[in-house]
Amino acid sequence: MPELRFTEQARKQYKALTGPQKQFIDQGLDNLKLDTKSISQEIVQKELKMKIRIRREKAFIIVEEIIAGGFEKTKQNLHAIKRAKSWNN
Repeated sequence: MPELRFTEQARKQYKALTGPQKQFIDQGLDNLKLDTKSISQEIVQKELKMKIRIRREKAFIIVEEIIAGGFEKTKQNLHAIKRAKSWNN
């Protein structure tokens, strides 16, 4: 089974994700490790507006970039974040 490696940029992007986003990333990477014949360079999740860009090198899968576009910027999500912060204070 190939070993996963993250670029520095991808590692920072992963740390900034929310729980559901991390869950999608983890599931996608697990599937990539199991499917050694796949030539996929990108995994897309339209609902969360996310992409994982990867490349394969010998016994490694290198995660180059994690794109989480637009999720944090929705009006509904900003309202939910404000509400959650007020509960924690």
